[in-house]
Amino acid sequence: MFEEEIYTDLGTRFEISIEVSDGFPFAIPVIHIIDSDIDYDTDKHFYLGDQICVIHPEAHHSNMSILEFRNLACVFCLAVEIYTKTGEWPTAE
Repeated sequence: MFEEEIYTDLGTRFEISIEVSDGFPFAIPVIHIIDSDIDYDTDKHFYLGDQICVIHPEAHHSNMSILEFRNLACVFCLAVEIYTKTGEWPTAE
């Protein structure tokens, strides 16, 4: 498992974890938001509690690296922040 503290372009801190299974790279890693500086009240693209959805399963391919999933998690965190401020989800549904 990897844990990282990231900051969005708007300055909000998110602490994320990325957990890879024995099936990686054929299985999508499980990514969670552990903590954040903002209170977000949305279940958009969340499932199983605080697990986030950063990629559609059909878009996943086995040559994706952990870094690519980390970058997708960064985009997700910025999307949550924008959604919290505007009420509109800024990325693909």
